[in-house]
Amino acid sequence: MRELRNLIERLLIMSESNVIVEDDLPEHMKKVDKDRAISFGDIKVWKDFKFLSEKHFLEEKLKQYKYNIAKTAREIQLPRSNLYKKIEYSGIIIPDNSEADKESPSSSE
Repeated sequence: MRELRNLIERLLIMSESNVIVEDDLPEHMKKVDKDRAISFGDIKVWKDFKFLSEKHFLEEKLKQYKYNIAKTAREIQLPRSNLYKKIEYSGIIIPDNSEADKESPSSSE
């Protein structure tokens, strides 16, 4: 919570206008154009690389498993609760028509 407050205060101080826009945000918080490959030259620090790489990996795996959280978590060997946290932190949007939390028939393995 303190980190968020510090970020907002910094944005308010550093912004040249009364409106904070996406360009004012740190790189790891900006939306990534999904049609554009991540350019390593655009990434300046390890934290940003790690964030963008993880987000891209999760987005691809979620698509692969039709946004079925249980199946995706099982396939990438990550506890489902951790996957939910990573999805929320990364700002990944799960489509409304997804099978987001349905257990797959093979979940009894």
